[in-house]
Amino acid sequence: MYIYCLVFGLSLLFSICYTNAQQVCKETVDSLTGKKVYARYDEAPQYKNGAAAMQRFIITNFNNSKNEPWQSMYSISFIIDKDGSVIAPRVTNKSVTGYSDGEREMIRVFLQMPRWSPGRCGETIVACIAKTPIIIDPSGE
Repeated sequence: MYIYCLVFGLSLLFSICYTNAQQVCKETVDSLTGKKVYARYDEAPQYKNGAAAMQRFIITNFNNSKNEPWQSMYSISFIIDKDGSVIAPRVTNKSVTGYSDGEREMIRVFLQMPRWSPGRCGETIVACIAKTPIIIDPSGE
């Protein structure tokens, strides 16, 4: 099984960032948690050891033991808190009550992720909202 992560807003090494040096940090309120988070930041949060490590974590922990048909693309939004923990992962643009078994499993995996290096605005560590599409190729091709 192969997993491809295009992580938006996380690290220039393995993503397309929302920010660049000319942009100003932008605070917003997360609709799910009510928490103040930054959608734009000077330094993006990073998964420890990069995208390949994140892919290995997801592959190792994603469980389809029911062998039910499942989708191969997930769009996950989540918050990297000030302490680097992943909080409030959710399927982008979908109600929790409408999640498939595969989506619930992907949320479970995100909740188990180890702490990230948190984002920064200037010298201040901030909670950041991020979004990533995850593509799973069960054939391994």
